[in-house]
Amino acid sequence: MSRIRTICSKELVGMAILSVLAFSFGVFHATLSTTDSAALGKSPLVPSHPGKRCQSRISTITRNEDVKQLTHVGPYSNATFVYSILTTKAHHSSRLRKVMSTWGKHVNLGFITTDVVDAEFPKSIVLGEGERDLGGKTLQAFEKFCEFDADFFVLIDDDAFVVASNLERGVASQFSRDVPLYGGYSLTHTSVPFIGGGGGIVVSNATMQSLCRQIREPKHTPCRWRASRNLPGDVAVSSCMQSLRIKATHIDGFSPFPMSRMVDSSKAGWCKITWWIPPHLKCNPPYDAAMTMHYVPIDEFDELYYLSYQLHTTASPTLIRLND
Repeated sequence: MSRIRTICSKELVGMAILSVLAFSFGVFHATLSTTDSAALGKSPLVPSHPGKRCQSRISTITRNEDVKQLTHVGPYSNATFVYSILTTKAHHSSRLRKVMSTWGKHVNLGFITTDVVDAEFPKSIVLGEGERDLGGKTLQAFEKFCEFDADFFVLIDDDAFVVASNLERGVASQFSRDVPLYGGYSLTHTSVPFIGGGGGIVVSNATMQSLCRQIREPKHTPCRWRASRNLPGDVAVSSCMQSLRIKATHIDGFSPFPMSRMVDSSKAGWCKITWWIPPHLKCNPPYDAAMTMHYVPIDEFDELYYLSYQLHTTASPTLIRLND
């Protein structure tokens, strides 16, 4: 990814602080519009043609006619991404509906991983909900990914928010479809580092090729969903990846926490390093660095959507510029 140089000025600091306050206290001031509008360069985190619709090749390779396809907007990179959302019937009318009306409109949603038939949200996987089934349900989603031909695959919970432009451009610029990748927010306090599932797990085409070959073999394998039903979803995926000898890769921007937990507002000044922001992005407002956020309250989805997809389209050129 092109190296980004952040422009730190009083006006930009004020704008960033206002954005943070919007998440912390539910207050978003119209004074953001007073920020200097002179563009300093094209942001790499915003689609070149945010309103342009494109025909995704995903729609031509789906093998399950019951799979729900959304309108695709983009592209954000030259790579192809397929997403699956993990949910359950109890959250269809709340979390899932909110996802579909916000960031879900901007990604190639291959299918919804749920547990019951719902006319509003056609299902692709039916598996009993409950803690003992989460591991199997998660791995079934990865099995379903075997039906798609894409560069990268993303599995994420229904209470997570995705900034698709950041995620797709960031991942595509750092990784190749032909190199095994098992990435996201890496939890390193365990004996074997693994990717926390709620904030999103991204794997490459090469990883999926290995996984699909293994589950087709007759012998027992941790990648088969029936072998991991008693495990938490992200632990089941970690066990599968260990059997494939693919290590967890931490990707800055994936977060297991909501926006209000990611910004340290206890110290004066905005241009400082915080634990979740890469050093070269330390002065950017949160939605410029974030790829995913987990445990997002449903009443914050619309605000996040406005900041990261609508306001961001016009505001970001005044915040960052590219170095040659």
